[in-house]
Amino acid sequence: MVRAMRRWWVLFLLSLVACETRLDLADSPPCPSCNGCCDFGRCVPLAQQDSNFCGTTGPCQRCSGRCLDGLCKPASTCGDCAGCCSNGSCLDGTSDVACGTRADVCSRCALTERCINGTCLPCSPANCNGCCSGATCLQGNSDTTCGRGGAACRLCSAGTTCASGVCR
Repeated sequence: MVRAMRRWWVLFLLSLVACETRLDLADSPPCPSCNGCCDFGRCVPLAQQDSNFCGTTGPCQRCSGRCLDGLCKPASTCGDCAGCCSNGSCLDGTSDVACGTRADVCSRCALTERCINGTCLPCSPANCNGCCSGATCLQGNSDTTCGRGGAACRLCSAGTTCASGVCR
């Protein structure tokens, strides 16, 4: 009888410790300064995530498809595709009408964007050496479209010509 009573107390105390540990984990701040998701106090960085541990902040979640940059995405029908996926076909992902990477669904870029390295981006100094005419990056060396460094193209005034992206 005494032995059974001791066993009951030991199990009771162990269950209290286990419950208190779970409460402490739930009450503690989730993985401060973690670039990814938190799995019971352990940071799972974006580079190490998979469909079982996925997220950009807070607790990790399980994906029914796949995890891409901390976001749950549908399973790819293209398999291991470097470009984007359109109706089960792997495309290179560099077109403005089929832009994307890592077997994600292809995106159609907006009229003010271009597909740069698989991402729809507006024409800017980051992706254009000439000048920007809307979404189009031009060489910037004509009198009607003059400019450089990704700035907006300019029309050179009468009596000036475009030289190296500058009206002179």
